[in-house]
Amino acid sequence: MTIAHSLTRVPKIRQDFEDQFINELRLLKAFDLAAEQELRRGGVGYLSEQASMLHPYGDICRKCWFVNEGCVVAFHETDDVHLIFVAGEVVIVPAGWLGNDASLYSLVAGRNTHVIEISYAVYERISTNCPEVIPLWNRIIAKKSQKHTLKDMMTRKPGKEKLADFETQYVDMFQSFSIQLHKWIIASFLHITPGSLSRLYKEKRTSHLKAGPK
Repeated sequence: MTIAHSLTRVPKIRQDFEDQFINELRLLKAFDLAAEQELRRGGVGYLSEQASMLHPYGDICRKCWFVNEGCVVAFHETDDVHLIFVAGEVVIVPAGWLGNDASLYSLVAGRNTHVIEISYAVYERISTNCPEVIPLWNRIIAKKSQKHTLKDMMTRKPGKEKLADFETQYVDMFQSFSIQLHKWIIASFLHITPGSLSRLYKEKRTSHLKAGPK
């Protein structure tokens, strides 16, 4: 996956983005005000104005990112889609975060995607000062593992059903990439060919036309 653009660091994270970051993390694991202040202090905001490389394949990933808006797609070296992360989710590569192993996929942020980055060094500092946040990252990694199960369940469904599920679950992705790349991402994620995806969309349009206006 060749991506020419890189993210731009924002001078100051928007207050509503910071609040979203804290509130979503609290849904995973409660923490006190001291931990909240450490998390707010340690987060760094980035904006992807165009599709941008967040992390390349083969490098050790010692950072994680909370997605405020837009989406991040994980691509295998073959350019097949691994996972998609949308607003409210944390992008993490457990192999690098836990074991200093090289990443087996690249991370690409879609256009107009905003993320808050937490480095492993910041995590270590926060964990030292506020040990109650340590289980939080265990739950972030566990939730990432759950995404594999949900993807597997989705891709096992018949074509029309899994396309409908995808469009519902990943609605934030539809303005994040060029039309050509967008279609490739959907087809790869659902384990179907681009031609099969085109047929599904054609059948969907035909069905809507037959149904007529509501």
